[in-house]
Amino acid sequence: MEPNYERIESLREKMLNVSHDRFRQREYLSIFNGQPIDKPLVVRKAMAFDLLLRRMPIFIEDDELIVGSRTLFLPREKDAKFWDPNVKRNLDFAPDAETLAVEAPGLEFFPHYATEDEIEAARKFGIGEGYVTSHCTAGYAKVISMGFGGIKAQAERRLKEMDLDSNQAAFLESVIISMDAATHLVERYEKEATKKAASTSNPDRKLELKKIAQILARIKAKPAATIHEALQLLWMAHTMILIE
Repeated sequence: MEPNYERIESLREKMLNVSHDRFRQREYLSIFNGQPIDKPLVVRKAMAFDLLLRRMPIFIEDDELIVGSRTLFLPREKDAKFWDPNVKRNLDFAPDAETLAVEAPGLEFFPHYATEDEIEAARKFGIGEGYVTSHCTAGYAKVISMGFGGIKAQAERRLKEMDLDSNQAAFLESVIISMDAATHLVERYEKEATKKAASTSNPDRKLELKKIAQILARIKAKPAATIHEALQLLWMAHTMILIE
């Protein structure tokens, strides 16, 4: 099959012009809602990840065959409730090669999930709630071969063997929450593809969107069975790593 250079150029231009900027949203999120949550820190962070993926706007651009993107950002310094100039990952940044010529997306963002004491302890190391170790390689092979549902099932089996008050149990609980969150995000994209397939008048694009929806329906909890499914599952996992 010959490459569709027109499609490739269209997607390239959308990427260079950051056309998805119109879908971006700035919002404060917190898992607490005025009430403390008696859960380990790692579990609360997984709950924040789930909240973020549920509230984040989603979209599918014309010509896309692999879908998924980050759209939710924290408001800027003058508005930011959780602004902390002493925390590196909460600093604003100027437009550069990543943000191109458009307005910078805003601040590194993650919902509020840590206690004041935890935030104060982390500040000593120059990190905040949204801090991650970047430029690392994730276990994509495991995601592709097991799927989000398979990883969840593995965590559930191991959790049954653990002392429920142990750090290992807390970690496994966070894995289960995170895998459910990942499945739900893929399901949201599946519904979006189905909706767009029903509304488009272009018969070729309708078939593409139906195929996208079918692939998403399979990979939301199952391992990849085709190269297209593997690419979509890998991209979803990578997108969520960037979001996290």
